[in-house]
Amino acid sequence: GVDGDTWDKKTSQEIYSDVLTLFGELVSQSQGLIDQNSKLTMAISSVVSKNLTKLNEFGQMLRRQIEDTWPNLEIENVPEFGTGSGNLVQLIAQNIEGVPTAELGFAEKIRAHGVLRKSSSYEEKKSARGFGCVLYRPFCVAQMLGV
Repeated sequence: GVDGDTWDKKTSQEIYSDVLTLFGELVSQSQGLIDQNSKLTMAISSVVSKNLTKLNEFGQMLRRQIEDTWPNLEIENVPEFGTGSGNLVQLIAQNIEGVPTAELGFAEKIRAHGVLRKSSSYEEKKSARGFGCVLYRPFCVAQMLGV
């Protein structure tokens, strides 16, 4: 991010405002299907996670303030979110009306092939294929880069 707008340089209240902005984006994108009680995940770069320990003017830790505002929110550290373009934070609604936002896709979880007998040993091959993340509802994800 631009010097001065990273979470390292922001106050607790300014970081909280960033989270509010992300939440507002989710509410807008979902046309109100996502609300304060929705099951949410906030995925943040491990590098900036220390900023959640900042205190506001009342001595309350930022992490606690976020958890009080969104009671069903989980905070996850994602090392890969520390990118060359800045640190990334995503706010994700886990599901809407019971339908998941995303899931990991597999052709088959794991397959054991036939056992090969050799003169003094046995050998067995195993294989699996994955599709990666299947994102069903992109509007359930809001992100901010450069925090």
